[in-house]
Amino acid sequence: MLKISVYAHSTAKLGGELVEDYYKILGVPYNASADDIKSAYRTLAKRWHPDVCKEPGAHEQFVKIGEAYEILSNPRTRLEYDQIRAYEQSGYAGYAGQSYSSQGYSTYSEKAENFSQAQQTARQQAEANARKPLEELLELLMAVGSLAVAAGVAAGRVAWKGEPAVQEERYSFGTRMAIGFKGSLLLLVIILSFTGVAIPLTLPIGFIVYKSLTHNRRFIGIGTLLGSTILFLFITALVILLLFAMFNPFS
Repeated sequence: MLKISVYAHSTAKLGGELVEDYYKILGVPYNASADDIKSAYRTLAKRWHPDVCKEPGAHEQFVKIGEAYEILSNPRTRLEYDQIRAYEQSGYAGYAGQSYSSQGYSTYSEKAENFSQAQQTARQQAEANARKPLEELLELLMAVGSLAVAAGVAAGRVAWKGEPAVQEERYSFGTRMAIGFKGSLLLLVIILSFTGVAIPLTLPIGFIVYKSLTHNRRFIGIGTLLGSTILFLFITALVILLLFAMFNPFS
């Protein structure tokens, strides 16, 4: 059961300003999942939203909660926030001189300044959410979750069945065999690449994968490729057995 509580801000500093401990504000552990963070925000919103909480400072507390949610629910800003916290907790040693070029920043102060801008954006969104009716806000959270699930399901369907136009298409036996032949070649290349027998021939494997998963320049999906490959291998094995039975000199 996720414990929900509200804590006062920490005394860590960023650019001379106090930095909130967003995890404590939401009452979640530092390794909390995205679902934990959303669940905590929903629970706290029901308690602190100005529509239901008339305590002095309720609006400001709800904005703090919203700011914490906006930062921690975004993987990019959460990562930056975690790095800021690590910097603060390290006693400022060993971080300021680090190179952050791989993250798009030349210095730590530049990274901190960028995060301050992210904080301002998060607070503005939190202020906007505080002005929304509580029911509308909760429905919006549910809708975002549903859209994410729907997007994941749609992406999985495309990956397995191919792009929408392909999903409606019915391939002929000859087309299936042609796709299966490419799939069989791909399977052979993968096997050879693992054995090391023909590594030079398997270097352009990305191109081979692309050709195997497309037909008439359209993505056919993993399921279509797999099914066609199995069909091709089965028919090929059957033909070989029949030829062997017909021309076997020992029969």
